[in-house]
Amino acid sequence: MFEPAVALPTADMVKRKATLTAQFALRGFEVQEVAYEFMVIRRNLSKHCPTLSAFAILSRQEGVKS
Repeated sequence: MFEPAVALPTADMVKRKATLTAQFALRGFEVQEVAYEFMVIRRNLSKHCPTLSAFAILSRQEGVKS
């Protein structure tokens, strides 16, 4: 799924981002965000997620509930 980098976030996107960020935090991850690109950090893991979709996919791979 393609998400253009210049699109303004919708209310659903904002809610999904907040939910995923909170779920990652509960699992001990740090999430840094710049312009809807995400960097997920935990101990020896550092993963760049260029889109919200990639962020959601990483959450499933790491077993984070969304």
